Amino acid sequence: MYFPSQLELHTQEMRKCNKDNARSDKAKSNSDGGFTQYCKALVNKQIALLSVGMFLNCVGTFLIYLHLPVYIVSKGFTDFQAAWMVSVTGILSVVGRIITGFVANLSMFKDIWLYAGTLGVVSISTVVYPHISYTFAGHIVFATVFGLFFGSCYVLMTVVNIRIVGIKFVSAAVGIEFFFGGIGAVLGPVIAGVLVDNGGTYEQSFTFAGVCIFLAAALSILTVCHDVPGKEFENHNVDKESKPVTLISVTSLSM
Repeated sequence: MYFPSQLELHTQEMRKCNKDNARSDKAKSNSDGGFTQYCKALVNKQIALLSVGMFLNCVGTFLIYLHLPVYIVSKGFTDFQAAWMVSVTGILSVVGRIITGFVANLSMFKDIWLYAGTLGVVSISTVVYPHISYTFAGHIVFATVFGLFFGSCYVLMTVVNIRIVGIKFVSAAVGIEFFFGGIGAVLGPVIAGVLVDNGGTYEQSFTFAGVCIFLAAALSILTVCHDVPGKEFENHNVDKESKPVTLISVTSLSM
C-alpha cells in the first residue's frame, strides 16, 4: 500500500492556495519541463557526486549479497545457517531504516553526515568481515552491522536532495541517483563473478566491495564542499534554518 507523505500533502495544499495563478504557473512549468529538470539536476556537482556514490554503493552491496551465502558455507557452516544469516540482514534492515528516520529528525545531526556515516560503517565492517569470519559469532556480528546500516542511506536520500536542489527538483535528483544505483546493482554481481572466476578469493571480493562503499561515503562528504546551490535551484530550496522531516517511505524500505 502507498500513502502520500506529508511532503506530498503539503505540496498539494500549496497548489490549491495558488489556484488563481494556475495558468501562469502552467506556462512556467511547460518551459521548465521534466527533461529540463533532469538536465539541471544532472549537471549539479553535488548530485553528480551522490550519483557516482550510489553507483559504487550498489556495486559493493549487491556484490556482498551475491557472495555472502556461499562464503558462509565455504567457512564450514551449513546452508541453513547461511540462509538464516541473510534473513537476519533483511530483518535488521527494516529496523535500521526506522531508527535512521528517527535519528535524522534530531536537529543535532546533519543529514549528509548521517548519510555518509552509515555508508562508512558498512564499508569498514565489510573490510573487517573476512578477518572475523572463522567463527559463527563473527558472521552474526557482520550480519547485524550490515543489516542495520546498509539501507539507511535510502531513507536519507530525499531529505539530502531537498537540501541541494529543493522540492521542485528532488524527484529528478533522486531519479538520477537511482538510475546510477541500478547500473551498479547490475554490474556488482558481474564483477563479483569475474573476480572469483579469474582466481580471486571471496575475501578479496569483500575487500573490493568495502572499498567501493567507502568511496561512496567519501564522495558524499565531498558534497559539503559544494554546499552552495546553483542559480537554477536558488528559488526552490527549503529554508536553510528549517530541517526537512525525514519520512520512511515504502520505496526506501524496498531497496
